[in-house]
Amino acid sequence: NVTFINALQNFNVTWRFWANDTSNNWNSTDLQSFIVSVNCTGTPPPLIYGQNWTINDTTVCISRNIMLNGNLTIQPYGNLTLKNVTLFFNNSISNFWSGLKVAGFGNLTIDDLDDTTATMNDASNISVMNLKSATNNRTSFNIYPNAKFIMKNSRMSGFGTSSTNGILIGTPSIISNNSFEKMSAIRFIVPANQSNFTSNYILTETAYATYGILLDQNATWANNPLQNITISYNNITGPNNGMDLRGVRFTDGLLVRNNKLLLTGSNSIGILVVPQTTNAFFYNNSVIL
Repeated sequence: NVTFINALQNFNVTWRFWANDTSNNWNSTDLQSFIVSVNCTGTPPPLIYGQNWTINDTTVCISRNIMLNGNLTIQPYGNLTLKNVTLFFNNSISNFWSGLKVAGFGNLTIDDLDDTTATMNDASNISVMNLKSATNNRTSFNIYPNAKFIMKNSRMSGFGTSSTNGILIGTPSIISNNSFEKMSAIRFIVPANQSNFTSNYILTETAYATYGILLDQNATWANNPLQNITISYNNITGPNNGMDLRGVRFTDGLLVRNNKLLLTGSNSIGILVVPQTTNAFFYNNSVIL
């Protein structure tokens, strides 16, 4: 007989074998155990509780479950690829406030196994174990200028340090065919120019986000207007607001098209824009309040 055991990384698995003879006399082996490890090329996740996962090389993890009891930092010129990976951030420990950070010139790719939307059972799932509240369990997801961020065909939930900071994106990014739930706003700031946010599903909830998407020039990293941002074919659903585009002055292109907003709050707002926005194109968007 063959017995398969499924367990998350860092879990201690114990077992023993029992057998009986024809007289129903039972015997057992000694108790045995092992700690589940993750076979990632490059730098594997730490096995010690509370240690951080720091990427300085090229690391690839495929089809793994990872429980991270510390922070994840991708250093300059570090490269982390997650394909069909379930990554849990255990933010219940006292020193857990940073979450995930991709430094300048670092690369993060989150994708499914076959790079297609036709199959969803191989999607990566990046989530926070304890959902944030106003005062605790706050877990950030920050992509710094000059980094590279690609997220496709995957799921994310639980990130946020305030109602406007869920994913904070300050670099050109490709984000398509993903699901975002129970987290703060997806916030693009300078220099996230030439970013493409396409065919994503955002479920907003009152306790987590004021908006689904926030384009913001008035942030620490911001010196110039956002440029060449495409927001298309997304679905935003929930009791909060849809898109807040007031914080920017677009000088070289904003395309907002074919988005569907189903907003159920009594005072929900669909799309907010500032009159000074130039070279902005809005068409085929539907807002149901």
